Amino acid sequence: MSVGTWDDRDYPVLAAAVALCDPDQFEQARDDAIERQTGFDQATVQAALRALRNEDPPLFKQFEDGDGRIMSVRFPTGEARRRVGLWPVIPDVLIQTLVELAEREQNDEKKSLLRKVVDLLRDTPKAAVAAAAGVAVKALLGGG
Repeated sequence: MSVGTWDDRDYPVLAAAVALCDPDQFEQARDDAIERQTGFDQATVQAALRALRNEDPPLFKQFEDGDGRIMSVRFPTGEARRRVGLWPVIPDVLIQTLVELAEREQNDEKKSLLRKVVDLLRDTPKAAVAAAAGVAVKALLGGG
């Protein structure tokens, strides 16, 4: 996905679809409801849904087709919720945990080191932070 298409079309459609997938309403977002929520026309919503359908990891467990279009999406995945900011991502959780540890730390030297690590992580791309955290956990568990 190009950044412009993501920002201008796909992200708003994803955010609307996830928001509309209310657990009390069978976790389903119909295409016409997404159109109303985003203000996009049917062609724009359909183009976005087709692009989102092919994402890996999947963003929805089910896409329902009919009448030559994607009529609804159901059951947003954790990945979809993370992408729209409803669930935390590993780097954010790691940074918040280190901030809390630094706040509780009594030793000034350790507190300073924790704050430096937090600053470093905030300045590092999230994908790199997640990869480094994965390597560290794997090493701690004896897998690497």
